[in-house]
Amino acid sequence: MIQDWTPDAPEAQPVRQESPYAAAFETIAGELEGFQQMVDRERQEADRLTSELLTLPAGRRNLLVKNSGKYQTLAICQQLVAESHRQGFEEPTESLNLANLALAVAGELSEERYGSGAIEDLKARSWGQIGNAQRILNDFRNADAAFVAAKEHLLRGTEDPLERAWLLDLVASLRKDQNRLEESKKLQQASLGLFGEVGDCHQQGRALIKMSSLHTLAGEPEKALACLGMGVSLIDVEIEPLLALSAVENWCWALLDCGRYEEARAALQKARQVLGSLGGHEVDRFRQRRLEGRIEMALGNDWRAEQALLVARQGFLRCHRSLQVAEVTLDLALLYARSGRTADMKQLVVEILPIFESRDLHDDAMAALILFRQAVESEQATLSLVEQVRTCFEKLQADPRRAFASSE
Repeated sequence: MIQDWTPDAPEAQPVRQESPYAAAFETIAGELEGFQQMVDRERQEADRLTSELLTLPAGRRNLLVKNSGKYQTLAICQQLVAESHRQGFEEPTESLNLANLALAVAGELSEERYGSGAIEDLKARSWGQIGNAQRILNDFRNADAAFVAAKEHLLRGTEDPLERAWLLDLVASLRKDQNRLEESKKLQQASLGLFGEVGDCHQQGRALIKMSSLHTLAGEPEKALACLGMGVSLIDVEIEPLLALSAVENWCWALLDCGRYEEARAALQKARQVLGSLGGHEVDRFRQRRLEGRIEMALGNDWRAEQALLVARQGFLRCHRSLQVAEVTLDLALLYARSGRTADMKQLVVEILPIFESRDLHDDAMAALILFRQAVESEQATLSLVEQVRTCFEKLQADPRRAFASSE
């Protein structure tokens, strides 16, 4: 058989046809690269510019973000929102100021530069932080209104599930403070699902720790322990170290509610070690002294309990934490009631009630304290009545045992 031994010809190459869309894709790629470079530059500058803003009085800050283009950037708005969240329970008034400043910056952002969707998301975040700060300041009506505004902006935004999860998480905290526990659970569960959808393990853990507080308030300490166990396994301590402290403290409370007093005492010692390593805020120490007092009460060590509670009460007074002062006062009243120390209970009323009457407490909370005062003055403050008032007060108010107090 004769074979054709002609030299190998070069492999045929397909004729390249220029896609009519190629130029468009190259243009978009170039624009995206340019946008990312701009965002990176803004982020580098944002640290310095935000620090400058925070050294100024509130009026001067607002004037600058209104009139100076260098402060009208996405990165600065994001940093102000983050700083507002960080201030949270430690400086709620400053948190509110920063959230309003973030909203002012968002209002000055260029749609041409950033796109309307991203700006709407930031406005939603800012309104969310405004609502959260108002919640912490016990201004529930305005907090509700702020969350409605946040939702309206979110609907005009990018439909990012993370943004929806964040807002649901904040509203869940408000519903808890309003004693609407079932609504709060549903909202928290929805936020938990969305955080899982986007793969944010830390926020999932955070949501589970918050869910544990709802179970505690609902009288379900075993469920609270389960949520805490799952939550702690997911959080990143480096991202939010005080959240780890919160989880440890909540663990102590759940153990106490389960009647596991010795375990609660041991866990408290660990919490103190964590606080020492973190260099936590002064109010954290007073929360732990209150917890110590409650544990010692449960163990029957009345003298130790009283000393710890008195220190906690004085500390909360100094920090202007009215709700926590009320809680500790009722703890002491319970301790005195079971020991028959009527005179000491009367002295509590003399010292504490004028403080509450001069502050903006929730009407139902004030009613509970007035009931306590009337019972003491008539010498009818039995152990069961004091316990009833204290339980009522705890359900009416935001859970004072949350350490994030930091970031809820």
